[in-house]
Amino acid sequence: RWERTATYNLGLDFSLWNYRLSGSLDYYYKNSTDVIGLLSSDPTSGFNSYNANTASIINNGFEMQITSNNILSDRFSWKTQLTGSFNFNKVKEVMTAQPSGVEGLIPLISQIEYVAEKPIGALYAYNYAGLNDKGQPEIIDKNGNRRMVSTSTSGGNSEISIDDMVYMGTTTPKYVLGLNNQFSLGQFDLSFLFMYYGGHVMRTQAPDPYVTNRSFNSEALNYWKESGDETNTDIPGFMVVGDPNYFNAYSKTGYTYAKKFVKNADFIRLRDIVLTYRIKEELSNKFHLSNTMIRFQAQNLFKYTFSDNSIDPDAIDRNSGVRTLPRPTMFSFSLYTNF
Repeated sequence: RWERTATYNLGLDFSLWNYRLSGSLDYYYKNSTDVIGLLSSDPTSGFNSYNANTASIINNGFEMQITSNNILSDRFSWKTQLTGSFNFNKVKEVMTAQPSGVEGLIPLISQIEYVAEKPIGALYAYNYAGLNDKGQPEIIDKNGNRRMVSTSTSGGNSEISIDDMVYMGTTTPKYVLGLNNQFSLGQFDLSFLFMYYGGHVMRTQAPDPYVTNRSFNSEALNYWKESGDETNTDIPGFMVVGDPNYFNAYSKTGYTYAKKFVKNADFIRLRDIVLTYRIKEELSNKFHLSNTMIRFQAQNLFKYTFSDNSIDPDAIDRNSGVRTLPRPTMFSFSLYTNF
């Protein structure tokens, strides 16, 4: 079926004190049904996934823009602009059955899935209990019992369900704010833009002795090696098939996707600083030019994260915790003119 959306909007524009303060406020409500998304298919069909109606979703929130002309004079001016977006969404209905076995829970944890009565991008984690005396990772299930995610050599264990996990929040920012200040002095213009993203969480990568690339965490060296180590570490050791202490990769997800590795993803970034010099028209006209400007721009000079780590929330897959390349600090110099 075609995806359908009913939208309701209410807006307000205002200006005060001869436009010294102006802005707009918009409230919206969207009810989307038969939302189209990707579903996994039987590999024997020749396709890994297909498009289908997957869910019904409600979005509501408001957007604002406020502009303040703080100082206006012949040679100097200062203008501030605040923009904001506040979005709250909820999946009302899921048209496909949620996976119940371990094989199904892995994509449910590490990928964005629709979950009824939860927001888009719902993130789940295990209530990790630590290691037993065999070095095997255990979780606390919905009944308060310690257990492994999987006890079979094949990995499957249908007794584990979404109820054995903890909802941690959404990976999608609920609040986005922008603060832009613009200054003009004579022929010079200076502006800088701060952005804030908040109300969301991210999964971070667990210390793992198997990880040997640039994402390696030195804490992984303190992994379990023999009975008794479980009193001073909760990092699983190496899995050896045939060993009495063997645990499979499915069981390890109880550690990898533990709730302690889910962090607050709120952050502030100084996204842009732009310095412009506007060459006087009488000088430009001598060279048959007009509107000539020299511009220097710097991007991503500063960021502040609200979590207890220095991970850039823009440089990580918030569902799986896999790190990506951080946004580089960039500088540019440009010349603009009209012939």
